Amino acid sequence: SLPPCKGSPTKSISTFASWTDCFGTYTDPNGNKYVGEWKDGKYNQGTITRLNGDQYIGEIKDNKRNGQGTYTTDKGDKYVGEYRNSKRDGQGTYTFAN
Repeated sequence: SLPPCKGSPTKSISTFASWTDCFGTYTDPNGNKYVGEWKDGKYNQGTITRLNGDQYIGEIKDNKRNGQGTYTTDKGDKYVGEYRNSKRDGQGTYTFAN
């Protein structure tokens, strides 16, 4: 388990250089929220919830979805599988809500 990140972020993601090897929460100016691990001031692994209700849970590298993850749309569609540069890439399963 990682220690909590110190400080309270209020600006852009670039202000998080000191957030590394810790657990923290950030809500961007558009209302999108990230909760999870930070490494070198960037998202590492956690949950991204968009203002519209879409949600991603999984691995992140350089603030992009990379590795294994689950993306659920606000309508209930779900993709579980691999990502590269925030795009579905590799093996995965897409399930439609209906």
